[in-house]
Amino acid sequence: MRTQVSIALLVIGVVVGIGMGLTFAIVIPQVTNSVAQQQISKILQENIEVKRDLNILSETLINLQNNNNEITQKISNLEKGLPNSAEGLFASEVFDDVKPGVVSVTVIDSSNSPVAFGSGFVYSLDGYVITNSHVVETGDSYLLTFLDGSQVKASLVGNDPLGDIAVLQANLPKYAKAIELADSNMLKIGEPVFAIGSPSGLIGSITSGIVSQLNRTVPEYSFLFYIQTDAAINPGNSGGPLLSSEGKVAGINTWGFSKVEYEGLGFAIPSNIIKRVVPTLIQKNEYQYPLIGINGVFLDIIQIENLDIPETVESGWYITNIIEDGSAANSDLRKGDIILSINNYIVRYRHDINVILNQYFSPGETITLSVIRGDQNISIDIMLGSR
Repeated sequence: MRTQVSIALLVIGVVVGIGMGLTFAIVIPQVTNSVAQQQISKILQENIEVKRDLNILSETLINLQNNNNEITQKISNLEKGLPNSAEGLFASEVFDDVKPGVVSVTVIDSSNSPVAFGSGFVYSLDGYVITNSHVVETGDSYLLTFLDGSQVKASLVGNDPLGDIAVLQANLPKYAKAIELADSNMLKIGEPVFAIGSPSGLIGSITSGIVSQLNRTVPEYSFLFYIQTDAAINPGNSGGPLLSSEGKVAGINTWGFSKVEYEGLGFAIPSNIIKRVVPTLIQKNEYQYPLIGINGVFLDIIQIENLDIPETVESGWYITNIIEDGSAANSDLRKGDIILSINNYIVRYRHDINVILNQYFSPGETITLSVIRGDQNISIDIMLGSR
């Protein structure tokens, strides 16, 4: 028994010594006692397990430290005005990046008197500047003021009153910068955005917020759809850029609810509408929006249950009237048809007809409608008219 204990203590000493970085030259006599061998094996195994546990603990501590660094960075981002956007720019960086491309628009009438104010941004270095149609509608000439105070005269190139988009042209200063347009289809609800403009004539004001909702329709204002944001948009902001955290134009700030009972309700025309409209305004001075020529209502699930419609139909646009002399009147569409999709773009929501038409199609193009008529699913081709 004494031999067993001695050997066990010797092994412990060797293990501890190795752990402390010591070098041993020990000759262990041949051990024939099975109990001693088992003790040696157990001690060595326990030492291996301790080392493994220490490695796991070390890795855990490293991961915790990395997580702590990430949280610290997010807190820093929040303090600097960039909520939850590790890849985007800070508000101050967005402002510095785009300010050579943002202008204040002064509208001047025939008597050379200023009659309106708004905002705008440089679309291209050819001298084209984008603003709202309602900003320029009362003017005969226009004065663009950059954020450094320099001024240039501008003329109206194209105007789209229906879409509320206008294009001005001027001889831009050398330092002017065209601001890149974002893909508004890639915007996410909740992501940070920044509005820059001249509310109440206060040139170069920046406000921040988030994308509150996408494809928002407000029929009493326009047939188009908007980006909804809680970034402050006040009189004078109209025509200025709504910027993503990458410093790209997500939309044109257009209007906001100003009544006392509303707060944080601003709207911007999406950049993908700008991409379709502005090149045509530059070339032709006007833009035509597509039109099918129907009246109808969006079917919700309750209405679907009350109609004799196949159970597989979950949404659609029910045609209540075919407009005389419109495109639909020259097609096979009928009152009572239910439009399910347009060129495979499914009609899922109340506003989808306008969203699909105005984002992807132009007057004169032929589209294919998937339609439910009674118990039949049919396809109907129709050439789009214009508003």
